[in-house]
Amino acid sequence: MPKNKTIRTNCSLCNKIIEIEVADDLAKDRDYYPFEYIHIHGKPEHALMLFLDQNLAVRESVVYKDMQHIREKKKEYKTLLSMSEIDSLYAIYSDPIRLKIFKELIKGPKTEEDLIQLVKDDAEFRPNTFDLIILPFLKSGLVKSSWLSEGFMACYFLVKDLLVFRKPSQIVFKRISNNKRYKPYSETYTKKVNIIVNKYAQIILSGNEKRDEEIRLCLKILKDLKFQKVILELLNAPLESTALVDPSIKEGLDFLLENEFAVELWNKNENLYFLTTDIIVKTFVPKYIVNKITEKLNTGKITKEIALKHLQLLYDSEEEL
Repeated sequence: MPKNKTIRTNCSLCNKIIEIEVADDLAKDRDYYPFEYIHIHGKPEHALMLFLDQNLAVRESVVYKDMQHIREKKKEYKTLLSMSEIDSLYAIYSDPIRLKIFKELIKGPKTEEDLIQLVKDDAEFRPNTFDLIILPFLKSGLVKSSWLSEGFMACYFLVKDLLVFRKPSQIVFKRISNNKRYKPYSETYTKKVNIIVNKYAQIILSGNEKRDEEIRLCLKILKDLKFQKVILELLNAPLESTALVDPSIKEGLDFLLENEFAVELWNKNENLYFLTTDIIVKTFVPKYIVNKITEKLNTGKITKEIALKHLQLLYDSEEEL
């Protein structure tokens, strides 16, 4: 078995000094080695796990990545790295493989090898794309990673969970209550909104596939400027039918009506379109996972190092909120 040595290197983006264990012939009697090193250590934009040594061949023992693969995927990495938090969350919920990984991480920490084993037989999974798959988790802040001293493996920890729900729009309620023109719609509007909110609250509480569909739908609306444009119009004032002359307004409004984010109401000979609910997205520290960590530690499914690391990351995430 080759002899290993602990040496230091630094992240080329933030200059953080990191200790790593490499084969002794790579260390070459040095305590510090000038890798260009990009490592996942808390910053999403540092998410490419890549060692680049200009003088030596690729070595799996120190987790090198195929440089040609990185060049080919540059555009995809750039797109993923530039995503907003909502974009990242939608990327998780709109991709079956990512959603499968998310639900697995809810059960407890997993190594990269564990997660690849989980999804490798999925038809949509492509070899050598794990970095692309995991990146939205890191970008959104739901997951953090850390290198384990035992075996020099990357391990992924869920540090935040997600809550998405519909909430009655207070802006619209106030406008209807304070405007003589809209007041005749108030009673019917309130009844419809209550029905809608209760209906989708039950879906969120169900915890089944319909819940995932509802979260995916809400995130889609939040990330798509086409829908946001219509929502802003509806927040400014209820829309008249004349607004539907604009094709972009009509398309967006039709989608919102179909999914009950907007409603059409009639009063005498006038019909108006009202926004029904706002979409609320909240992240929170999943304290429920502490019991799972304890259980897995007691049954030998995870090591003490993994358990302590996860608890520390959960604590750090709570401090950040």
